[in-house]
Amino acid sequence: MPSSNLLLFTDQSQDPGDFLKSLLQDPNYAGLLYPFIQASTSALKQEIRSLRPAEQKLFASLDSIADLIAQTEKEEKTAIPSTVLLCIAQLCSLQMLVMLRCIPWF
Repeated sequence: MPSSNLLLFTDQSQDPGDFLKSLLQDPNYAGLLYPFIQASTSALKQEIRSLRPAEQKLFASLDSIADLIAQTEKEEKTAIPSTVLLCIAQLCSLQMLVMLRCIPWF
């Protein structure tokens, strides 16, 4: 039987906005994550355009991940933008671990 690997994101208590801001402000990580952040922003914009107008309003104006962070900080937390931000933060965390070779099996 082929072996399989499972990756589990266990700690979701940290504010994903704070985590992403710290990554994006750190020159050691910002350059490494820039392509992923740009691709995430582009994909998110495309998905938002496919939503109904009422759903699009949940994301206000989105030009960058920083805009999404700011939106979730200033407004009452809504599930969809907060969940999107958490997903991006977790994927950034995974990408950092892979790039730093902390997860050798990827």
